[in-house]
Amino acid sequence: MSYSIIQPPFTLKFRDMSADELKSYRRWFLEAIPSRIIELQSALSSDPNFKDWKPEYSQASIEALGLWLSHQVETRPRSAEEVDRIKGRAAFDFDVSSEELTNRTFSLAVDAGMYFGETLRSHYPHLEWAQLLKNKKLANFGQMVLLNFGRQPSIRSESL
Repeated sequence: MSYSIIQPPFTLKFRDMSADELKSYRRWFLEAIPSRIIELQSALSSDPNFKDWKPEYSQASIEALGLWLSHQVETRPRSAEEVDRIKGRAAFDFDVSSEELTNRTFSLAVDAGMYFGETLRSHYPHLEWAQLLKNKKLANFGQMVLLNFGRQPSIRSESL
């Protein structure tokens, strides 16, 4: 079975998105989680070594996913234009890698992140998905993150 790369209906240039676009992105992200976890399960199931992997929100499932994911990372060569564009945006001179992760690799990372987040939420229900919108200088501005990792009463004895 082929893996379907995630296709957000947004530019993902979060600092350039309007308030309405950011709100729509949040809604899309939360609605996409179940289908992306199914897509991730399908991708693992197509590998004979991981055909029995299930998204059971366990430590073992996270460990297996990490092992599988480490063998899925692919890169592609960057064009000279891409390298120049990156250098042109930088405030100081540095070497730019001649390779870039593929869209498939980025997509798998997003899917794995969604699954990891949902695994944490299943063990720690006080965690919640949130969108950081107050400071455009934040690296995660506009993106979905988990919050409430501070001190909380112990809810479950299982650990991840």
